[in-house]
Amino acid sequence: MNENAVLYALSTLAQTCAALAAFVGAIGLFLLQLLRERRQATEVALRASLVDVYDNHDVVMYGHSTAEVVEQAQKARNDSSRASGDRAQRIERAFKAYLSFAPAIRQSVRVLILFEGWNVMVIVMSLGGFAHVLTLTGASWASYLLWLIAVVTGVITGAAVGSFVWFARSTDTA
Repeated sequence: MNENAVLYALSTLAQTCAALAAFVGAIGLFLLQLLRERRQATEVALRASLVDVYDNHDVVMYGHSTAEVVEQAQKARNDSSRASGDRAQRIERAFKAYLSFAPAIRQSVRVLILFEGWNVMVIVMSLGGFAHVLTLTGASWASYLLWLIAVVTGVITGAAVGSFVWFARSTDTA
């Protein structure tokens, strides 16, 4: 490889990763927000499912934190004298729907951190590589390293986008 090829490769990697970090990062944040909004809607449904179970409707609907509402739902699920039949089924569905979001949100955050971390690392390595153009030009392994970084970036990008779409779809039925 000559100096210009190394410079172009490093520049292209940095620019491509910056664009990917911005674009896919925005998609990831949008889908993460969508998951949180859907979880909030299931929390409202969970609160509503408990209204008939407790005498003080305002306390269940507005006075308790989410953790307290989840605890009350767990108690209602375990106490058949409080909720039975259709009411118990409604509580069970709302409870399971609410709990289904936590793993998807956690995993989406992990994927987003991995994706953004990889892209920032490649940007930093590419920019740092400008200081070592002569070394990279003379190294027989440099072209293989650049290919490896490009392929891994493509794979991580595809996996991140695929997982965001999968997590968003997996909660559509919740």
